[in-house]
Amino acid sequence: MPECTHPLVGVGTFVMRGNKFLIGKRKGSHGSGSWQLPGGKLEFGESFEDCAKREVLEETNLEITNVIYQTTTNDVMTNENMHYVGIFMRAEVVDMGADPLVMEPNKCECWEWVTWDEFIKGGITGTENIQDGKINKYRPMFHPMESLIITRNGQKPLKAHVPTQNYHPAVLITGTSVGIGRETAFTLAKLGYTVFAGVRKKDDADDLIAAFRECDNPKEGCLNPIILDVTNKDHIQNAYDHIQSTIGHEIPFVGLINNAALVVYLPMEIASDDAFLNSFNTNYFSIVNLTKKFLPLLRESGGRVINMGSIAAWENSAIMGIYSATKAAVRVMTRIWRMETKEMDVHFALIEPGIIVSRLNDQTTSNFRNFKSFSSLSDYYSTSQEANSKVIVEYEKLYKAVAKCSENFRASPTEIAADAILHALTAPYPKNTYYVGLDAKVLASVNWLLGDRVAETVQSKVLSFVSN
Repeated sequence: MPECTHPLVGVGTFVMRGNKFLIGKRKGSHGSGSWQLPGGKLEFGESFEDCAKREVLEETNLEITNVIYQTTTNDVMTNENMHYVGIFMRAEVVDMGADPLVMEPNKCECWEWVTWDEFIKGGITGTENIQDGKINKYRPMFHPMESLIITRNGQKPLKAHVPTQNYHPAVLITGTSVGIGRETAFTLAKLGYTVFAGVRKKDDADDLIAAFRECDNPKEGCLNPIILDVTNKDHIQNAYDHIQSTIGHEIPFVGLINNAALVVYLPMEIASDDAFLNSFNTNYFSIVNLTKKFLPLLRESGGRVINMGSIAAWENSAIMGIYSATKAAVRVMTRIWRMETKEMDVHFALIEPGIIVSRLNDQTTSNFRNFKSFSSLSDYYSTSQEANSKVIVEYEKLYKAVAKCSENFRASPTEIAADAILHALTAPYPKNTYYVGLDAKVLASVNWLLGDRVAETVQSKVLSFVSN
């Protein structure tokens, strides 16, 4: 065999028919007797998508559509003196009733449709084995497939709904009037998604429409504002009905992005029951109710749920108790729901940003500085009593300290949060948690290295220093 002087690029495609994909038994060339996806070498000047379509047609006589990049492996086959960079794609057959043909009998012995679990069990066991009364056929894997399994710990790639010229999958984003929600709605619509953007007021809906008309929209995405108070179950039902009637059976619903949130900063001692209830209704129970409503559609499409958390869930601070509690609950809920739906082809991701540039953040900082959120304290305590007057002074010092610390953090742009949401929505192997912004990444590392007790001590000393 001649010496391989440089890596070659090979493209393999998960050709999907329902929950099964196509594999073939190699014959004649290297890897004879092993099983691999249809595919071959990338030709000069060819795109990954075009290579996938060409190879699948040449090898199986099947036409494919919705061709999407999945992942890459680096495969050095020492015994055969070969080095391949493996590009893995995913596609669907145009004709679901068509069967693959062996078009290159000198290279392929046969084709079979298998589920991911059937392929994994057959490739790892080394022999036929019986599980649940079924015989699992032994299918030794071709080296690039082995590499994919090893690097991804046996996890199958998720379906990535990426828009094309004739494919505009639908998503719902809540809280899109400002900040991350607005940025994400525009980003996804400009990429070709059918975006349903939840807002509470008609003026905000009109503003979204007017602003989107000014944007370049080469991929013909849609931005559809809908009036949605996430704490109102009737609004949630109306949103569901509207989306269903709009997309019909032609457009899949592939993403629920729970972004709406209420920010309340009060000392725990004086926070009213309503302050707690309103915050949990907006930040937590709305996610529960929206997810319950839309989860059947997401199971059907193999979609994603993306919940907006915050570093406040674990980087706790004085005055931020209510908000931190709601985001901690969202963190736990997202993890549990991901566990419970692991085998349902639905993925739950959590976005945990630090301080993000937005009108909402500006308003919060202003409230800190001017003590607008603090007015209830004087109502709660009688300032005629010296002891209570001292309590007010201490809380005011905390307010000023938290405000000053917030101002000294450099806020990250909303674009990086939208990019994280896009990755969570489209990646074949999305992260479970995304730390967004330099402050979030640094603080996550510090908490991991030092532990809760030390991190809390450091934070308390910082607040004490700033307040004095």
